[in-house]
Amino acid sequence: MTLRIELVALLGITLLSTACPVDSGPAVVSPPAAPAPTGEELEQASESPAGHKPQPPKAQRVVSALEGLDPEGIQPSDRQERLDSGALLRPAGDVSLGLAGTYELDGTRRHRLTVAFDQYSFDLLLRNGELARAGHSRFRLGTAGGGSAEVSWEREFRDDSARLIVDAQTDFGTTEPVRLAEMGLYRLSDGRVLGIGNVIAGRKGPRVTISVYPKGYQEDPMMGQDRHFLAVEGAILVGDHASLRLVSVQPRAQGEFGRVALRALE
Repeated sequence: MTLRIELVALLGITLLSTACPVDSGPAVVSPPAAPAPTGEELEQASESPAGHKPQPPKAQRVVSALEGLDPEGIQPSDRQERLDSGALLRPAGDVSLGLAGTYELDGTRRHRLTVAFDQYSFDLLLRNGELARAGHSRFRLGTAGGGSAEVSWEREFRDDSARLIVDAQTDFGTTEPVRLAEMGLYRLSDGRVLGIGNVIAGRKGPRVTISVYPKGYQEDPMMGQDRHFLAVEGAILVGDHASLRLVSVQPRAQGEFGRVALRALE
């Protein structure tokens, strides 16, 4: 009898423990898993010291083709001139415009023009009516017939004191590229001069003609120049006076002139 009572009591305690579990406090909820880092974040983390938060990239300076040039030397104009193929116009001082006929790319015909100052120049390929510049002056070219073009000035030089070469205050590096606006002449810190033509559209992407003049070229043009005609983004430009990579070519957009980025080869 005593054994039966103990078994019943033990069974009752077991059932009571199963029906009424002991309160162990609030349940612990695991936080959601963090998203996997992107490739860019992993690259930034690998380049940053431990515990250092990566900073956003700094704004990249683009050297303007007008930097340091006198805007007061320009006046509004509606003058028109005829420019014959193989001839020169001299709008002011040592500034000249030369027409070398026409050139067709991807089915589009353009006037081929050279803008020169002293012994340096940059090349333009312009559709009829397209806006171009030489320093602060601005003009448009149109067909005049017989292999000639008509130059319609919107802003022209007041006198012969005009200058076109910009002191870029920079030089080529192997990491950070030099960024320059189209249609300009730029003197680098080491004395070389770059001529950057206008950026034009093409089926293989934007194109630009780049000229590289060595230090001392003005005194001795027999030193020659490097001329890279209608180069595309990513092109390797190897010449006697520089070995460069054309990092990027950007056409005009939102009222701003096009630009290029160049870097020295390692």
